[in-house]
Amino acid sequence: MSPRWTPVWSSLVLLGIGAFDVMVMGYLTSPEQTALYAVAARTALVTSLGLVAVNAIVGPLFAAEHRQGHRERVEELARMGARWSLVGATLACGLVLVAHRVLMAAVFGREFAGAGPLLAILMCGQFVNAGSG
Repeated sequence: MSPRWTPVWSSLVLLGIGAFDVMVMGYLTSPEQTALYAVAARTALVTSLGLVAVNAIVGPLFAAEHRQGHRERVEELARMGARWSLVGATLACGLVLVAHRVLMAAVFGREFAGAGPLLAILMCGQFVNAGSG
């Protein structure tokens, strides 16, 4: 395979991984249940926005400190990054756990209020992801 095709294949694989859960739900459940899941799963990713932002800042710092041989500083940065991403995730999860049904109905319509409990569960998983960095 030519190196110029590597980004294309990489993108296709990531796209497939990102949609795999919805495809499985579509195979196993009704279209209505799949739609509820898809909306809840994508909305739950809001929790990881803090993690993405923190990693964008901390990543280059990791590299610089590692290059200089400052192992303790790298560990300190990892703890700090996990704390900050956990703060963002806590705010997002707190809002959703309190008002998940209202939030889903307000953003997506009354038909999607039933996805509220699923959103709360999925956001708890994203909360753990954010807390682990």
